[in-house]
Amino acid sequence: MKRAEIFEEIRALELEDTRRRTGINATFGANVSMRGHGSEIGDVSDNFERNQWGVDLQITLPLIDSGQRQANVSQARIALEQSRLTREQQRRQIIQQIRDTTRRVHEAERQIDLRQAALEFAQRTYDVEQSRFELGLADSQQLLQAQGNLTQS
Repeated sequence: MKRAEIFEEIRALELEDTRRRTGINATFGANVSMRGHGSEIGDVSDNFERNQWGVDLQITLPLIDSGQRQANVSQARIALEQSRLTREQQRRQIIQQIRDTTRRVHEAERQIDLRQAALEFAQRTYDVEQSRFELGLADSQQLLQAQGNLTQS
């Protein structure tokens, strides 16, 4: 599940990045240039020949892109939605697997209880037949049948 959550977060970041790249961008720069001369270091600051300064402002605005910008944003949004749906589907599959496993465990417990009851019944039947055989009330065939039933249980 963690992998799906990470993948979804990556998709969300990609959508945010796509929106940022396709929007309005602006950059601002400034520079100052001073040149001086002299034989001593202190003379340089006293004898400036020319001072230059500049300011640069650049704005990038997508005017006509044939819908490419919107298509990129839509594609990133769809990818994010697909990853969310995938994560939800995985969550539901896990819930179903847990329910199936729980049902199988309960069924196995029920089967164990039934087989335990059958074993106890076969043991009692064998004990009764053995007592009857010892008293001469049952023949060896009936005792062998009870013993076979006990073995099968």
